[in-house]
Amino acid sequence: MKNKTTMKELAKAAGVSWPTVSYVFNNSRPVSEKTREIVFKAARELGYTPDIMARGLATNRSYTIGILFSEFNFSTSIPIIAAIEEAARSYNYRLVLALQGREPAEAMLDLQDLTARRMDGIIFVSSTDDLDPAIVEALRTARIPILLAYTSPSDLDMVDSVLPDQIQGGLIATRHLLTRGCRRLAFIGSSETNNATRKRVVGFRQAHEEMQVEYDPRLIVYGEYTAQWGREAARTLLATQRPDAIFAADDNIAVGVSQACQAAQLKVPEDVAIVGFDNSLLCDIVLPTITSVAMPFAKIGRLCLERMIFRLQKPDEWKPEQTQLPCEIVTRETS
Repeated sequence: MKNKTTMKELAKAAGVSWPTVSYVFNNSRPVSEKTREIVFKAARELGYTPDIMARGLATNRSYTIGILFSEFNFSTSIPIIAAIEEAARSYNYRLVLALQGREPAEAMLDLQDLTARRMDGIIFVSSTDDLDPAIVEALRTARIPILLAYTSPSDLDMVDSVLPDQIQGGLIATRHLLTRGCRRLAFIGSSETNNATRKRVVGFRQAHEEMQVEYDPRLIVYGEYTAQWGREAARTLLATQRPDAIFAADDNIAVGVSQACQAAQLKVPEDVAIVGFDNSLLCDIVLPTITSVAMPFAKIGRLCLERMIFRLQKPDEWKPEQTQLPCEIVTRETS
């Protein structure tokens, strides 16, 4: 029976020193991506697997990060988690995933459960800033590092957060419509208290101010993130206010808007241009295909993992930061 490959044998096969192999698998010192790939390739060929238990005993870490996410959403949380998982592999970390319960008491138990499992840290993925006060307090006083993804409540500024710049997203969506000559723009959002809608409408207003175009407050309406609401709101606006462009706060709303335009026998984008938000799979499925704002989910996930690793490796140098990453617009047939 073949003996287990040693670190020195792996180092020889990879053409690097054995301390370099140790740095790669223990994340104890910076190593270039090229060198990491060479070491991982050699490890796969030799069937080398690090002794995680021994590594944990030596460093007093579990090399496991918990991911607690507030909802199972294909457009937001899933792409972020997928990117975190890919980055975790490159740092030789494992993930434990947990879907947060809907009720505050259930959410508290989920958070406490992850903390009790000897995680090195927890990344909390939430689509809202409106967290229950008990959850906020638990995150603030957690005994292990906490990082927030896609959210940044104002009362948690002592915690790292990585999120999309949704105001900038609203700005570029509106600027896109104004640049193509539209002047009566409507905004159809979710609830007026919804965090994402609030930020996106701020960008909507900023773009009008930037381009010195007045907007009509009657063309800003609030409801919910559904195609049905998009149809109802667009039907009313088209019959009473007749905008020449509609910025929908998400792609579900945008689908409903497009359907309302077709029912009213209006051409898109000639009569009414449409921009959605999220750049979800819907944008390429429906006809006409929907122009939408894409959020940098892959970058968010990668940076979340890197920030967590940095904090674990260099706690004395770490300071909490709120990092907002820019969105981009993906142009399709509706504008």
